[in-house]
Amino acid sequence: MKNTIDEIAWISRIVLFDDERAFAKLLDKYHPVVRRILLAQTGGDEALSDDLTQEVFIKVWLNIRNFKMRSSFSTWLFRIACNEYLDYVRCHRNVTDFSLLKDDIPIDVETVNDNKELVQVCISRLSPQCRVCMVLFYIEGLKTNEISEIVGIAETAVRAHLSRGRKRMKELIENDKL
Repeated sequence: MKNTIDEIAWISRIVLFDDERAFAKLLDKYHPVVRRILLAQTGGDEALSDDLTQEVFIKVWLNIRNFKMRSSFSTWLFRIACNEYLDYVRCHRNVTDFSLLKDDIPIDVETVNDNKELVQVCISRLSPQCRVCMVLFYIEGLKTNEISEIVGIAETAVRAHLSRGRKRMKELIENDKL
């Protein structure tokens, strides 16, 4: 992913002039994507996703001067979003158990592709690192090298998380463990 000319202009205006309108342009462009990523991470918890999304954009505003354009803005932003989610999970490990979501969803392998709730439940049962990789790969359509850069792990580790995630989701569906 490359930075667009508009993104470079907006970032420059934010850094040089604290231009809130330029920040609003970035927010308009990326807010839906970041929220969708976090919504998938949190197993469909809209309130939590909204809170985490807000925290992400606060961090972007406060730290945009640290963005050196060595990667695309979206990669930098998605890394902040994934780190925000992982920080949340670490801080609330004893409080939050996403695996307790929606235990009453019927399992029908033929309807997996049509049942977004079922997919969310399956994803919610994965480890946080695996969940991040699965969401970025399957929902956002990123390549493994981009995920590697965002998450800060080796590309082989990304592939391993994807493989484990697929295997675990298949087990959950086939063995009615939802």
